[in-house]
Amino acid sequence: HIYAQWRQPQEVSSAANSHLSSAGPENIVGKEAEHVPPEQLLADPEDKRQCALCLQFGDAPSKDAGRLLYIGQNEWTHVNCAIWSAEVFEENDGSLKNVHAAVARGRQMRCEHCQRTGATVGCCLSACLSNYHFMCARLCQCTFQE
Repeated sequence: HIYAQWRQPQEVSSAANSHLSSAGPENIVGKEAEHVPPEQLLADPEDKRQCALCLQFGDAPSKDAGRLLYIGQNEWTHVNCAIWSAEVFEENDGSLKNVHAAVARGRQMRCEHCQRTGATVGCCLSACLSNYHFMCARLCQCTFQE
């Protein structure tokens, strides 16, 4: 299923990607950040839940990695880290299937961008062996297929 894979961008206009930009406080820098309360700029320092895929702590904005989902045995994953993993799919009732398989595979896969484990987002080109974390793929401006 190609919906859970990315492809290399091919000079896509910025208007076509306008839905990917976020004006939330987490993306405000410089002078604009002076007007945003500090608690909105940083993740909750008390949140010790770590995503089993991207290894980041705490919930993220929904346009980014998203909220953390409990996957059992004190393990968590961000909703977008899971759903963009190749083997994960959503049932009609909204439950995600094969998340544990994605986590197990991710422990063996290093991200092309940051070199950390947990990279389960792969390219749709069969000749391309690159894997990324969801947010690393976004940082590298990979294009996501729906």
